[in-house]
Amino acid sequence: MEILNKGKIDTAQWVIAGGMLVFAVVFVFYPGHTERLIRVGLLGIALLAFFYSSKPLAKWTISISVLSLSFFAVFYLLGEGSLHDWDEAIYAQVAKEIAVSDNWLTLTWAGHPFWHKPPLYFWLTAVVYKMVGINEFAARSCSAAFGFGVVALTFWLGLRLFSWAAGVMAALLLLSIDQSIYCHWYNFLCQARVGMLETMLTFWLILSLILVWEANERPRLIAFIGITAGLAVMTKAWIGFFALAIPLLYALITGQFHARRKCWSLAILLAGVIILPWHLWQIWIHGKSFLHDYFVVNLFGRLAGVLEENQHGPLFYFDILRDGFSIVGSGYLWPAAYLWAAWTARTREYRQKVLLLSWITIPLLLFSLAQTKLPWYIILIYPGIALLISGALSELLGGPRTLAACAFALAVFYFRLPAIV
Repeated sequence: MEILNKGKIDTAQWVIAGGMLVFAVVFVFYPGHTERLIRVGLLGIALLAFFYSSKPLAKWTISISVLSLSFFAVFYLLGEGSLHDWDEAIYAQVAKEIAVSDNWLTLTWAGHPFWHKPPLYFWLTAVVYKMVGINEFAARSCSAAFGFGVVALTFWLGLRLFSWAAGVMAALLLLSIDQSIYCHWYNFLCQARVGMLETMLTFWLILSLILVWEANERPRLIAFIGITAGLAVMTKAWIGFFALAIPLLYALITGQFHARRKCWSLAILLAGVIILPWHLWQIWIHGKSFLHDYFVVNLFGRLAGVLEENQHGPLFYFDILRDGFSIVGSGYLWPAAYLWAAWTARTREYRQKVLLLSWITIPLLLFSLAQTKLPWYIILIYPGIALLISGALSELLGGPRTLAACAFALAVFYFRLPAIV
């Protein structure tokens, strides 16, 4: 069997492979634990990507390995450590009161109506409580499951937009982790391990984007965007409309909306069928109290006012993104990748660039203009940034080589098992 389809391996490849093997030997014989074994596996991924990326078996091996690693990292000791103050603890209690009282229509916290968020996340967490008991693992399991789903969908979307190597690299970029106590404020993997709403919201958003992309060949898929957008709104209220607005903007820019307006009309109808019943029921039962807390305080209050002293400057989220992507300075690479995508979209293969630029620009602009700024609001664009970086590097430097470099950097410098706090 030839090592590469193109023939011999040059001297530089042998030197790089030898260096990777030296690191692998050091990690194997150095007294360690699970984290070091995973690093060895990442070095193996780097070697496979560098030498065997054209082989189907190698691609399958790398893909399964990366997805397995993401699943392990997300669920590793998930139930250990106490719940974080405020949001995670509050959400866990709201779901607990559903499970105990069997009141599935009106959310409560400490026995009082809780109208800060829609019910979908709390419903699913309450179901998990009934299945496995009320504990920290159950409180975080929905966020973790959807976080793994986001990594898997990011890989798939990268495969469809650019190449297999770009998809795997984007998934790896999401697996870097910070071990600080409040890393869930800005790190995707840490956020997936906390019982909050962002990973579920991001899952529905990226699923909507996959649907609108695949609709290039199968237009009827557009109708299903109404379902994912409806579920996104039922996860985090008005922010969930990104799952409809971003695909719609993509369709308008690429000139696809007019020919498929019937499908879009059906999508909007399906979204309404999912969104309206619970909201209308709450208005019918609770009237002005619900309207005030749900819309005035949590919608207009966050956009136009400052809640709980969470006020920051207009460049706040650029600092968050810098901290959130730590692999080889990728926190600084994304602005360059953004400019590259904007420039190349004018000349070639513009549709995937338009999709990613729309995904990143709309939330980043809106959240930057809003008066209330919380770090984790911007988590929903992390997969888009990972895809933008991996797509740019793959086109400019070659997919297999940059994938190997990313896996190598993650193994040697950046991979950490999640800290238990």
